[in-house]
Amino acid sequence: RGPLAPPPFCFTFLPCTWRPHSRPPGPAMPEDGVKAGSGDAERIEVVVRHATNHSEMKVVLPANAKFKHVKTALARRLESDEVLERGQLINNDRGVYNAYKDNQRVGDVRLVLALCVSLEPPDGGPPEAELSEADLSDGGEEAAKAAARAAAAAPTTSSGFDRARALGLQRELLRGFEAGDFQERLRALRAQREAEEYTEAQFLKKRQELFLTVQSAVLPSYGFEGSLIGVYKMMGAMGPFINDPEFAELAKKINVVIGIDSPQETWASLSKSCRKVEEEPRQAGRPKAKAPARGRVLPGVLGAGLGGMGGLGGGFGSLGALAPRTAPVSAGSGVEKPPPRAAGPGSNGTSAGSPARPGPGTAA
Repeated sequence: RGPLAPPPFCFTFLPCTWRPHSRPPGPAMPEDGVKAGSGDAERIEVVVRHATNHSEMKVVLPANAKFKHVKTALARRLESDEVLERGQLINNDRGVYNAYKDNQRVGDVRLVLALCVSLEPPDGGPPEAELSEADLSDGGEEAAKAAARAAAAAPTTSSGFDRARALGLQRELLRGFEAGDFQERLRALRAQREAEEYTEAQFLKKRQELFLTVQSAVLPSYGFEGSLIGVYKMMGAMGPFINDPEFAELAKKINVVIGIDSPQETWASLSKSCRKVEEEPRQAGRPKAKAPARGRVLPGVLGAGLGGMGGLGGGFGSLGALAPRTAPVSAGSGVEKPPPRAAGPGSNGTSAGSPARPGPGTAA
């Protein structure tokens, strides 16, 4: 008999391996949820882009870096610890913004958005920052932070605003404030205030506008824009010189000339607060500045001797609707007290029955 024919529906099974995808598997996903990059890369490059003005800074750092190291690199390059204190690194996932945690690995993320920090290098140089492997250690990280803080407080800035330029700026401002035309306009403004043509808030606003006529002509020659933002930056830059005898003498002369009582012991905190002012563009007609740390509201008149910064009420720079002061005026507050007027409710709704001591040089 010949060989039997195979029965119907008989199959021969061969061993095989099933693969759902033909492409090779990607890198493993770490526990923090950020996909890891290639282990072969020793250095990575991350672009930090400002979320509102779209300025950018390139950050180069080791492949095992975390987002806190990106902040540290930015702080060192920007010579400021602002990004360490309140800066945020975020991503935009289809319109939903999420903040990266400081201890989260950068992995293969190559673009992050930044909030609450300016990305403009103070020296005007290239917007590039980097950290080495040694900087990622605890000691190296603290050293990088310390370097950022030291740079922010250095007597000579990398932009060239040193003691000589600070003194020169003060002298030019003093000459401008001493000019006959300016003094005549200042006396007229005070007379209008005493006649109650202006409320205290309106007077402070008008006086700051008058100060700015001198400041806007002088500041651009020293690297600051001729605006209130430029005045803020100037005050911040003057911080290292406030205890210099010659600088302090010029500042006191300016106080007398413009009639402001601003004790020297208040200048350091004022200058520090000015360095923290938000530098983002403001909504037209509603200029607003960041409130000082820990919710402390600065007095209505700010550091006039530091370039004539008097007259800013309503929480440090809010000129649209200056709020009445909520705390008593003390001799050491750096606030020019309102001129005496008749007893009874003031135009701003507060009692004004007691005469106040005018600041040095205030016209009677």
